[in-house]
Amino acid sequence: MRRTLARLAALGASTVLLCASRGERGVSADPSLVPDGDLGKVRTLELNAAAKILGVTNVSVLGHPDGSLRWAHVPEFHSAHRQRNSALSSGCGDYVRRRRAVLAPRPRRCLRTHIDGGHFLGQDAPALYYVTMPRGVMRLVVDAAKAKGWTPPQIGFWAITPDAFGLEAEPPSFTLDVGSWLPQKLAALRCHRTQVGAVDPFYAARRN
Repeated sequence: MRRTLARLAALGASTVLLCASRGERGVSADPSLVPDGDLGKVRTLELNAAAKILGVTNVSVLGHPDGSLRWAHVPEFHSAHRQRNSALSSGCGDYVRRRRAVLAPRPRRCLRTHIDGGHFLGQDAPALYYVTMPRGVMRLVVDAAKAKGWTPPQIGFWAITPDAFGLEAEPPSFTLDVGSWLPQKLAALRCHRTQVGAVDPFYAARRN
């Protein structure tokens, strides 16, 4: 999706990156990068830095508590969001309504409720595109990382078998050639320093 955003920016499109939370409940790949313990603040800065490299016009972080978003109850998300952050006057649906198209990394119940269901947006619903992952892609990444000495961790996200990624992904309805924007994608990934480290096969696969 990063390369698609870079491609759209290069074509002159106005792009907005919307993130529901700040990622404060995650684990830093390097604790020294978060000396004050505020991981959400650091990850917000990383997100903005990556977005700048990709040419994203604007970044909006809703600030919903990380890991507790109740996707099955989107109206409650709207209400809770407004109560917790008065500086933000609108919820997920208000951001979506103002766009001509929405690109999502994977099907999110929040977006499905607003757009597929249509009972919030109706005629105002924009076109929705989901990024899909072909089966076997993650296996190639992991094999490349192992060839450069990477060892899968015993626990955590990257302990999941790589064949599980894309296992239930729907086949794409169309594809875009975004190969020319690979350098920007890699540069943007490197901005997420608290998430990219020794346990990340992408990091290992990129090493010379």
